[in-house]
Amino acid sequence: MAMKTTKHLLLAFLVLATIACGKKEVSSDSSAIQSSVIIGDIDWVETETLAASSFQARNARAVGKIDLPWADSRCTAFLISDDVIMTNQHCIEQASHAQGVKVTFDLVDGVAADQRQEFDCSTFIGNDEELDFALLRCEGSPGAQYGTVKLARRAATAGSDLYVIHQNCDYYTERDCEPTKKLSAGKLVKIRTEDGEYAHNADTLGGSSGSPVFGANHEVIAIHHAGAGGWFNGRGYENYAVPMHAIVKKINTKFPGVLGGAAVPTPKPENPLMTKGSFYQGEVTAGKTVKSFFEQKATGTVEVRVLLGDDAGDLDLYVYNKEGKLVGKSISTTKTELVKLQLPTGEYNAVVLGYRGATGSFKIQVKDF
Repeated sequence: MAMKTTKHLLLAFLVLATIACGKKEVSSDSSAIQSSVIIGDIDWVETETLAASSFQARNARAVGKIDLPWADSRCTAFLISDDVIMTNQHCIEQASHAQGVKVTFDLVDGVAADQRQEFDCSTFIGNDEELDFALLRCEGSPGAQYGTVKLARRAATAGSDLYVIHQNCDYYTERDCEPTKKLSAGKLVKIRTEDGEYAHNADTLGGSSGSPVFGANHEVIAIHHAGAGGWFNGRGYENYAVPMHAIVKKINTKFPGVLGGAAVPTPKPENPLMTKGSFYQGEVTAGKTVKSFFEQKATGTVEVRVLLGDDAGDLDLYVYNKEGKLVGKSISTTKTELVKLQLPTGEYNAVVLGYRGATGSFKIQVKDF
């Protein structure tokens, strides 16, 4: 993250000291210098006070607290697909920082600790220091339960309304407070000419790093990551967020397939027909995608199962129809990939490939269910 500059000369010293620590905004200790700030009086609200049917409440469900064992601290994260979360790169600076990472989406006001679910999100997909984002894969597909957010593909407009969903509390006032899920409303004050970042005035604090910033249309227009001021009490005058349209473009280039791009080539029914109920051996080698196909002679439910060999890395399963449309997938990190599908008559392709270059042997079976 480049060091921020400012025209507020009287605050220059405070800004320098604060933003120099921006990359380490994972601390929730009130004795630490924070790079996210509360602007004026606190006006954030507990998300549990939102109307359950509102877009804000629905988006809030996909936001969670991410625990970081490497730093003995926390950030905020949000679901961009059923099993992928996004947070800041300065929260997950390298692959080893993903070890032991847990995320809870139930840390909200009024929900007891024993009622909260915790998800293992320790599979490192990748990160980007320039745009300060990181991607992790979670077990258990939490997005199927909590929903996912929609990412903006276009730039937002200066002066427009926004809101931030984040996990925090005012630990400067109450040191041992619990960082429940909050909504902070504000505006996109300006778009910085030096780096294109959004300056906003929604209240945040350290620990809010990685929070989604939603626009008036309830799409994620940016990811919050820094602020100015807040030397002693967490109060400052400006917060910063990285535009999501730039992040989306980088993800599609650097991590194709994460957002539903063409990471998997559309297969053709070029291999022999698989007989239902029988197991077939296969092996994924470097740069190879294993394809096979089966026929559905009548509308009904089928199960496609892939059993990974002991030598196999993270292999994934995709099922396409004859026209190349994806109809099902299983992308867990376990030794079994399984999909159950209600399919009409036709030809279907089962594709097995290695995630991020993984290789190894497997067995595949298709059967009526």
